[in-house]
Formats: sequence, C-alpha cells, structure tokens
Amino acid sequence: MKEMLTLASIVVYSALAIHPTRCSATVAMTALEGGAATIPCYYRQNEAANSYVVLWQKFVGSSTNVKIIFNSLTGFTDEYIKSNLSVSDEKGNGSLTFESISRADTGTYKCQITSLPQFTQSNIITKITVLYAPEMLSLTSTKTLVDVGDTVTIRCAAKGSPDNIEYIWSKDGIRIGSDKALGLKTVYSSIDSALTVANVDSTKQGNYSCISSNAVGSTKSTHEIWVKRPFRFMRSIEIDSASFKYVVVEGNDFNFTANGFGIPPNVSYSWLIGNLSIEKTRWKHMARGHIMIQNITRNDSGIIRCSATNNVGQPDAVTIEIAVQYPPRLLKHPQQNYSIPEHESLFLPCEAEGQPPPVHHWIKVNRNRNHSRLSHSSTVGGTWIFPNVTRLDTGSYICIAANDIGSVQAITEIFVEYQPQFTYAFNEEYVVLEDDYFQLNCSADGFPRAKYRWFRSSKSISSLTQDSLHSIRTTKHGSSLLIHRVKRRHEGFYRCQASNKLGMSFLETTLYVQYSPKIWKNFTDTIMLPGIPIAFHCVVHANPKPTLEWAYVDDETPAWKRLRYLLNKTKIVNEYVDEFTLKSTLKLMCPAKEENVTGFKCTAANIHGVASETFEMTFLERIAPPSDLTVLKKSEDSVKIGWKLEANGGFKSLQSITAYAHVKEVKSGKQWVHNCRQIESCNVRNLQSGHAYIVSVFAENAAGAGRKSTPILIEILTPRTASPAEMHEESTQTEATKMKEIQKANASRYDVTLTGDGSKLYWALGSNVHIAQDRCMLLELMTKGYWERVSSCLKARSGDIHVREANADQQMKARIVLCGSEDCFALTDVVEWRGDVARNQLRRTLVTAAIAFVCVIVAALIAVRLHYNSRLKDKKLSGYHYNSL
Repeated sequence: MKEMLTLASIVVYSALAIHPTRCSATVAMTALEGGAATIPCYYRQNEAANSYVVLWQKFVGSSTNVKIIFNSLTGFTDEYIKSNLSVSDEKGNGSLTFESISRADTGTYKCQITSLPQFTQSNIITKITVLYAPEMLSLTSTKTLVDVGDTVTIRCAAKGSPDNIEYIWSKDGIRIGSDKALGLKTVYSSIDSALTVANVDSTKQGNYSCISSNAVGSTKSTHEIWVKRPFRFMRSIEIDSASFKYVVVEGNDFNFTANGFGIPPNVSYSWLIGNLSIEKTRWKHMARGHIMIQNITRNDSGIIRCSATNNVGQPDAVTIEIAVQYPPRLLKHPQQNYSIPEHESLFLPCEAEGQPPPVHHWIKVNRNRNHSRLSHSSTVGGTWIFPNVTRLDTGSYICIAANDIGSVQAITEIFVEYQPQFTYAFNEEYVVLEDDYFQLNCSADGFPRAKYRWFRSSKSISSLTQDSLHSIRTTKHGSSLLIHRVKRRHEGFYRCQASNKLGMSFLETTLYVQYSPKIWKNFTDTIMLPGIPIAFHCVVHANPKPTLEWAYVDDETPAWKRLRYLLNKTKIVNEYVDEFTLKSTLKLMCPAKEENVTGFKCTAANIHGVASETFEMTFLERIAPPSDLTVLKKSEDSVKIGWKLEANGGFKSLQSITAYAHVKEVKSGKQWVHNCRQIESCNVRNLQSGHAYIVSVFAENAAGAGRKSTPILIEILTPRTASPAEMHEESTQTEATKMKEIQKANASRYDVTLTGDGSKLYWALGSNVHIAQDRCMLLELMTKGYWERVSSCLKARSGDIHVREANADQQMKARIVLCGSEDCFALTDVVEWRGDVARNQLRRTLVTAAIAFVCVIVAALIAVRLHYNSRLKDKKLSGYHYNSL
C-alpha cells in the first residue's frame, strides 16, 4: 500500500510545473481516510503577468458539472468555508490541503491558474481516491436461538476501499471452512459470504465470527447460535434440591441471589415472602434474582419462594428458609428481692426467649464476691426452687440465659428472716477492779437486724441517764456496753437483749467489782479531857475482804508505853456490817496531855492495795489572837468591825466559840467589853460622835479566853456643816491627833527594826522611841499557825536572841509586840527568813540516831512477841497483828 502511495505522489509532482498557456492535464492519487492529504498545484510565473488567480473546483456527477470550492479572489465558498480545507498562499503554489480526509472527499478536483492581465489559463485535474478498511453492511453482533435440528445461515457482507475484500470464518476462535461432515458450508461472492450450519445441536452452538479484510485493514462481526434451554436454578449437590437455609444475626443486612442458567438468559422472577409479594414487604428485589433486606429482625424469619422462567419449558422455583438469630430476652424474671422466714419454700422464676433457644443457669454471689454456679441448666425454663429455705441461702442470685448471640441476666436478693442468735456467749461472771475500764460486747446474728437493749438488775440501762459513766455503742455488727470507770455501784446482774420481729434472745452475766480498801472514820475533833472514855470507829469497804490493824502513831513514845496503851487501856471490836464492809472500833480512856499520846492509826489491806487513816487526839487550847482587824462600816454612834480566826485551839471547827470586842475611849480612858454575836464580825454601839476609841478583839472557847488582837484606832466624827477653811483645819487637827494616838498606842512601831539571820534575831529601837515603865517589849514567833512568845521582856534598846526553832527547811516568821497589863500592840512588821543550815544538818544527824534507836526497840519488841506468843495464842485482838509494832 505504501509503494502505491509513493508512485501516486511521483505522478502528481511530475506535473507540478504548469505553464499558464498550456492545456490542462489529469493526475490520479490515493489517500488514507482520517489522514492529511494535499492535492498539488504549482505554476511558473510569467514576467508579463502581474498576478495570478487560483480557482479550485470539484466535479459532481459528469465531467461538465462542477462545484467551486475556492477562489483566491473571494476565498472558500459558503459550503466549504468551515471545512478542514486550506489553500497555500505562497507564490507559484496553489495546492489544496485536507487536514483529515474522509471517504466523502473521494472525487475529481480541478485546479485552474489565470494570469492577469493576459487572462491566459492553464488547468490540472486530479482524481483522488480515499482508502479505508472494510465495514460490515449488517450488524456486527447477532444472536440466534434455535431448536435442536434446525439449520441456520449466517451472512457476512462488508464494503471498503479498495473493494477486493477477503472473508474468513471461525467458531469459538478456530478458523473453519466447508465441512459437510460437521454440517458447515461456506459460500463466497463478490459482495458477501454465507455460512450454513445444518442440524444444530449443543455441539454446534457457540460464537461464530466473520473477519472481512482488504489492503487497508479488517473488521469482525460475531454471531451467536444457541440451542434453547429452560431456566433452572442451581441445586445443592448434596441433596439435589433448590432449597437453601440461611442463619442471620438480628440487626445485620442480608443479601441473596438466586443463581441459575437458561437459554435465552432473559429470565423473569416472581418472589413471595411468606404469602405476600415482595412489593408488600421490606424486602427489595434488585436485579437478576438478587434480593436484600436491611437491619433484619426476628419477624423476618420464614420461608421465601422464588419462581423464574425464560419462556422455555416450565418455570423453575427455589425455596429459601431464613432463621434470624437474636440474643435472649427475659419473659419471666424474679423480684428484685425476697424476704422470707426460715424453713419456708421459695420459687424464683426465670424464663427467656431467644434464637437459638437460650440455656438457663443460676449463680449465687458469695460474700467474698466470688460466684458459685448452682447445679441447674435448662433451655425450657430456669425456675429455681428452694423447698426449705435456711439462713445459709441468704445472698444475691443471678439467673443467666445465654445463647451463641448473647446473654441476659436477672439479679435478685434473698433475705432469710430468723430469730437473733448470739455469735458468742458471756462469761458466767466478770471480776473487775474499781476505776478500771470494762466492756461487754453483744453480737447476734439475725434478720431483720437485731435491736439491742441492756439491762442491769431488770432495769433498762438507757433509763439510767444520771450515770455518766455508762455508754452504749451500737453498730451493724452488734452492741457494746462500756463502763469507763467501774464503780462498786455498777456491781450486779447484766443482761443483753437482742430482738427482731421473729423473737428475742438473751445473754446474762454477773459483774463483781473489787476494790482496794477505803476507810471512813467516824470521828471528829472533840475536846479531849483526860480520863474520859473515847472511841475511834474505822469503817472499811473493800473487796475482797480486808485485814485490819491498829497502831500507835507517835514514834517518840517508848515501846513499853505503847504496849501499855495497846494491851491494857485499849479494846478493839470488829464487826461486818455487810459482806464487804468491816467496822472496827478502838475504845480507850483519854490519856493526859503530858503522856504525849497523839493518836492512833487504822490500816486496812487486801490484794488490791492498802489504806490507812489517822485518828489524832487534839487537846483543846486557848484561841490565838484574831488577825486582820478592820473597820467594815462606821456611823454616828456605832462601828462594824471584822477579823479572822485561824483555829479553835487546835481544832479546825470554829463552833462553840464566843467573840468579844474590848473598847477604850482615848480621852477619858473609859473601857468596856462588848459581847459579839458573830465570831468574825461585831457591831459596836453606844459610841459618841467626836470621840476616838482604841478597839481590839479576842475569842473564848472551853479552854478559856484567848489573847487580844492588835488594836486599831477608830474616830467617830461629829456631823456638822463647816466652812472649807474650818473643815481643813479640823481635818488637819484630827489627822494630827490620830497620828499621836496611833504612835502612843503602837509606841512608834515604824522606828523599831527587826532582822533575822540563821538562828538569831536582831532588834534595835529608834532614838525617838520611848517605852513606858508599865509596858514590856516581847518577841513572838509564828509556830503551828499562831503567834507564840519565845522571849521574856526585852529591856535593852538593841540586842540579839537565839531562836531554837529555826530550821533551814521552812520559812520563819517573827515580830516584836509591846504589851501592857491589858493589851498588846505590834511594834514591827512581820519579818521572814530561813533557818540555820548547819543547825539543820545537826538535826538530821540526831534524827538518824533516833531511827537507829527505834530499830533497836523494834528488835526488842519482836523478842517480846516470841516470848509471849504462847500466852496470847487464844487472846488475839480481832483485826490486830503484831506486825504493826
């Protein structure tokens, strides 16, 4: 084909040089369809010509009928202005170019060149043939359905350029020819080819193709010959049945395609979902036997039937069974909780539905949160039966229904009710030491939870609100009775009561309180008169029972005197008031004060401790001078004074005392004694205004009248109205008179000095101090709470005195007083100092020697005991032991 195109080009270009005055020439050429092609037209230019006109024309039909395509003066005509043609604008070149030539461009073209102004013309005629591959005149693909034994003729006709077309037949890709044995026959003509297939059966059906070709190319047409077959669904190989079963989980999407085969393949389907057509359900028919459903539910379970036909033979049918599986759902479940008395029966229902059918089983949740599976399993129902409920069945139970898809559970709680029963018992009795902590714990197992009450001797302890030492602490585990400090009043019978609506239980015990001895002495300070019988009562409370001893308390008394009083002048009587109270009475005649018997000591002991009490024998003395005498209230004719009494002659009690006020008028010297109604205050009446009085007080008891207190000066002013100058002068005179009287009464006490150093006291009188002849200056020392005179009358104006009582271990107090025939006045303030250390050391040495001496005496007494042991064997004093000696 390329050699032919090259030859055509040589022919065309050999005639390119056209002389304008020559005659026309004819040239032939070819071109491939779809490619670019140029019809050449070249001319030589004449010197005489000014310009040239190029004209292109195409012959239509005959050689005389032409159509103008292009004129260089006017351009392309309207028919070709938008075509893919172009004409060269170079001088001497008027070639016509096709950008994409087609078979419609096949024809004869004329190029005419006219020179101006000569108007000489020359022509060149070119015949162009467009070549293309064959094209089928009939359909390129056909399908023929025949019955078995029919004869089918297939024709294949094509056109192309060049038109010498060759036909080739093939079946299923294999070239065939005329084969009478197979019933195949091919016939060829100049315009087509025919293939005859006789006696068609399944071996001759298939794809037949015809290939037509020329020098440019080829084309192919296919023809299908099929033997008609009725549509049949695909069967299961195992059971040779068009029945299918699918298991789908609820909530998923499901797709199904009913596959089958038939000729022709255009099949119509008919679907029934149960007894309804598919259009009335949620199912969707997509195409070619494909159906689907979204979010399938358990209600979509059932049978689906499909009928299909291709109008050949009888329709075929397929059955689809769909089983939708879903997790279990409870139909019956137990209550949230059960409260049931012990030993009754109980039914716990549990039933669930599901696909596949769920299996039921029960689980009990133990206290440690571990699970224990109960021996029960069923797919029908899961009712759990308790024929005889016990307290051990109390707890949480879980019914679980499960299948392959999921599970569901129901939880219930069983509370078995039963009467409280104590988890542990009390001891029969408890022995506790007084003031110790004691706790009783009471815990009972029962349901409903027990309520606790405590009793002591049949009385509810909660009602004993006055006893702050009790407290009750109740928790969910039990109740506790707490006694923070056990007292003997807590001794007794205790009961813990635990109760609920099913009954009550008791725990009982007895609490015994033991304590160390406690002594109550039935003895008060009494006036001791020698020779009068006295008794000392020692009452001892102790648990367990105590032993009791009486002892003499004055260690300085010789041993023989102690024995004399203990053996000859005393009598001991012991008796038990109750089980733990012992009363011991010591009877004796009151000794004389000179015998130095100061008292007795009662000692009681048991395993918990020792207690003792001293019974002092105090002899009555005169009352010490009152102190702190002050004016409490003053009027025109009376004054109220007050003071303090330290002690009643050695007794603490201030009873049986009479107080007196000694009053002396300053000017006249008149004096009298006023009886006071109170022992520490007194109203002194019948005083005259404008007079001054010196007042002191003293007290009297059975031992006699005591010494007077330090006197004070009291002025009774005259109530009158005076001028300010008179009032000032009178006030000045009054103050001066008052100061003179006080100085006279106290002998200028502030000019007397007194100092202490070690065991000595030093005094000195001022130059302005004068002591009257009827008065005496004395030194007083504070001993045992009252002032005691320790010197005779001091005549010198200065000096020192040795104080025997000075002791480094205590603070000493001293003062100087001025006494007359009737009263005494303090000259100095109270002086305090420490005693002599060296003297104290000497005293300690003496005490050590005394202790050694006492040890010798004790050894002697032990010897005496051994000597008289046989004599006193049957005469022991009740509650007394010689160990006290």
